[in-house]
Amino acid sequence: MHTFFSGPRGTGKTTTARILAKALNCKNPLDFNPCNECENCVSINKNSFIDVIELDAASNRGVLMKLEIYVIQQIICQYMAIIKYT
Repeated sequence: MHTFFSGPRGTGKTTTARILAKALNCKNPLDFNPCNECENCVSINKNSFIDVIELDAASNRGVLMKLEIYVIQQIICQYMAIIKYT
């Protein structure tokens, strides 16, 4: 699942994303709220949970653009291989 939040600085985008990530990955949710005690919640709080990656699009624009180009290249290569062998 990919989630994107946008808006002005200081409006709670990162906080909201972390709460959502914990709620979706928590092993012991309490009324749909993260427990903040299980392995997954603790890992998310420490920024070490492998399935939750925070990207700051403003400062990582070049990285994201390179990733998009790489993905497009891979799609083109797969498409060309299909055409070649059909």
